[in-house]
Amino acid sequence: LAVALTRRTVPVLMCKGCSLIELDESGVRLNGTWASAFGEVAEGSAVLRRLRLSGCGLRGPLPDLRLPALQTLDMSCNELGNAFGTMFASILHQNATWTSVDMRCNGLRGDTCTEIAEAMCGNKSLTAMNLSDNAVEHEAAQHFAAMLESPLNTLTDLGGDRSPPHGGASVSPRADGAPALG
Repeated sequence: LAVALTRRTVPVLMCKGCSLIELDESGVRLNGTWASAFGEVAEGSAVLRRLRLSGCGLRGPLPDLRLPALQTLDMSCNELGNAFGTMFASILHQNATWTSVDMRCNGLRGDTCTEIAEAMCGNKSLTAMNLSDNAVEHEAAQHFAAMLESPLNTLTDLGGDRSPPHGGASVSPRADGAPALG
């Protein structure tokens, strides 16, 4: 019942004119792409600030969600992979409202993590990003380090674990709370 209800209500709750501020469908096993779960997205809500779809089994690319007030996006523990990561990097670079993004455990690796790191350099609203349990490799870690040292950096929380999978580099907070590479 939860899956059927989610598939019907999410597109309605995210549409233009809806006054919902937070939508949390975490844990509902949708097991497919955004299009197969919800269909195509039309003009999005002008007031939705928090969207949480953690652990839903979502795969592949997402549509341009067109949510101008969105501040918190939690897409953790899905199966989004590199196709999503490349598209996400493009959206992240242009976005001016997101303050917190959780993308941990999504099978992101290699060039995709590098693209996300480069996009974060141009984002002036993001204060928290979690990419732990993805394969953040050396080149991406170097981009994260450069971004953290930039005077334009707005990030105060770059979450990550200290033992990255697949031998990749990790990015995690220092003991004093400032972001650092591990």
